[in-house]
Amino acid sequence: MTIRVGIVAEGPSDWLALEELMKAIHPDIDFDFVHLRPDMTLVSQSPHGWKGVRAWCQQEGARLEALLSGVPGFPIHLLVIHVDCSMAHNVSALHPCPPARDTADALRKVLVQDWLSLPTLPGFAVLATPSRTTDAWIVAALDPPYDGNVLLECDDDAERELVRRRFLRLRNGEVKKPAARYLPLAESMAQALDHVCDVCTEAARFREEFAAASRSIVET
Repeated sequence: MTIRVGIVAEGPSDWLALEELMKAIHPDIDFDFVHLRPDMTLVSQSPHGWKGVRAWCQQEGARLEALLSGVPGFPIHLLVIHVDCSMAHNVSALHPCPPARDTADALRKVLVQDWLSLPTLPGFAVLATPSRTTDAWIVAALDPPYDGNVLLECDDDAERELVRRRFLRLRNGEVKKPAARYLPLAESMAQALDHVCDVCTEAARFREEFAAASRSIVET
């Protein structure tokens, strides 16, 4: 059986990390990934980043089940919605870190109740709320290990570690993440999944929740 997963994410590099992670969580399942957000064909008209995720949720929240049904014979079985905890201050969801979970919990509540306008998250949906960003999961897999002054899940500057180690480049003050450079990092992260989940509690939560949602599809 092939499980089709629709992904709503802040950016294309998050697609790569989440896809490799999902494949590592269930190597026995064939996945087909559908990129729902960001829409790279609408660069000028469509907001990217967390505002793009918010816009998608506000637009589609009332009709998620219809959206997933899609074209007959081509359903989306699971929906993964990603937003980084680094933006939590924009929606009054920021809490002291550690623990990372306090901010993630508050952000999830905002996403479900305010953005999707739902009382609870549907069973076919899984949230990915990395603390502070997906890049922390990537950095957790590096060798030698990250040795910052701040706990990795609480470090707003984790992506700069990838620049310091020359995996990525800085241009005009922004860390660039082309697929050709980021995909090998995502693959390495997935190969070190157990360690990444030991270091990053939100990665462990995503593994647990996505594994459970995938099993429910297979067993249906």
